[in-house]
Amino acid sequence: MMLKPLSLIVLLFCCLTLTAQEEPIYQTENEKHIIWQPGVKLTFDMFQNTHPNAHDLAAIEKEHRHSLPYLGFWKVLDVPKKKSGWRKGIKEQAYFCAAFSKFQSFIVVRDSFDLEVAQIQWDILELGTRYSRIILDSLQTTAEAETGGPVTGLVSIYFFTAGTKGEELYNGFMKTFLKEAAIPRNHEKLLEYRKFVDEMLDQTSKFATRSEEAWRFLSDKPIQSNLKMAKNIIGDLRQKE
Repeated sequence: MMLKPLSLIVLLFCCLTLTAQEEPIYQTENEKHIIWQPGVKLTFDMFQNTHPNAHDLAAIEKEHRHSLPYLGFWKVLDVPKKKSGWRKGIKEQAYFCAAFSKFQSFIVVRDSFDLEVAQIQWDILELGTRYSRIILDSLQTTAEAETGGPVTGLVSIYFFTAGTKGEELYNGFMKTFLKEAAIPRNHEKLLEYRKFVDEMLDQTSKFATRSEEAWRFLSDKPIQSNLKMAKNIIGDLRQKE
């Protein structure tokens, strides 16, 4: 069964609360990249690389595909500009997003099956970013419940670990998807994956990439004037366990 290897993902997301949150609208696309957002779908015209190199062409030939989406798991941590900011309780901000590179992605033949494969890949990457947010949110919520007030510094400590776990979920999910559906061009499996991924996106909608996060990456500068991009990041804490 296709869903069996993915049962862990179901367990990770099964207890989430679905609550919509209103937020300001920011730009989520520029001439080079488009950031995953609810309702945004890939189109053939977004694949704008008209001169793929020999390595890329060999890759799609090996996998029996007619296109190649270039995707990126982007992450950045913003922290208070001044040390006094930490004492004042200014919270650091962790940002994650699933980026699609328009200028690197290419199509040889406009094939609807491959376009759906690319969409599912992008959606799976978004699930990876959500898992990272879930980890940090859980840690923050638990710590604040235990202390009875705001907690700063925790996001900075676990930022790299959460991001790495999100990427690992994406890579594992992607490997199974490509093996079972994309490479063998199995239409039935593709529909099964489409349904499963849609269910996961729906169950984790509370942790979807916000337009603010998208703009943080496209603008390459902190949203809040009292924050700056962290230069020194604590590594994967699992190595110390």
